[in-house]
Amino acid sequence: MCYKNISAGLLAITITLSGISMVRADTVYVVAHGPVSLDSFECFAIRPSSFVNRICYDEQHEHLIVQLENRYYQHCRVTAGTVEAWLNAHSLGRFYNAEVRSQRYDCRLD
Repeated sequence: MCYKNISAGLLAITITLSGISMVRADTVYVVAHGPVSLDSFECFAIRPSSFVNRICYDEQHEHLIVQLENRYYQHCRVTAGTVEAWLNAHSLGRFYNAEVRSQRYDCRLD
């Protein structure tokens, strides 16, 4: 996998893994938050992963929404570098549990 220029904007990402594709914006229901429009997010459908199905990131606001199995969760203050490392991780589920799921990205702390 090769992801470049993520800090310059997710539109500039070069994706070389056939299992990841960009998805158009829509509105999703986020656990503990409600409906969220993904208009300002860049979204990636993740295949093959049995746990992480979709990653949506708003770089300007450092806001991340992830679909885990059939539910969406939000995380705040997530840096572009963290998203880049996650997209390049060998195991997306293990990376999420070890790095993203922590309280430092809990939106309730804002």
